[in-house]
Amino acid sequence: MNTNKIIEKAKESYDRYFKDAPVLPDNHEQDVVCNTEEIEKIIEKKKAQLDGHVENLNALKKEIEVTATNKLNKTFTEDSAEYAKKAVNQMLADYEEENNRIADLKKKLATLKK
Repeated sequence: MNTNKIIEKAKESYDRYFKDAPVLPDNHEQDVVCNTEEIEKIIEKKKAQLDGHVENLNALKKEIEVTATNKLNKTFTEDSAEYAKKAVNQMLADYEEENNRIADLKKKLATLKK
């Protein structure tokens, strides 16, 4: 698989996660009546989806690094190889940030249950 296809595949996965996933609430300061069990199910589903995307992205990242290293002196300039690595690293950072947000929501949901 060439680097462009790997990046395209990663971007499609990334877009699917952030565009198609159910929206989780951002404003936690408002008093609302909520179904904590339903929210917990949404959070767990989003967490499982996030973990799958991160696992796939890590596999793609590894493939990019191997491909870029092997072909760096033949077909890739240093800049394009670095661009591919940075693009995937930024996606992983976004997923990590989302993972932290989900963990925060889980903690807040646990306090609501008490």
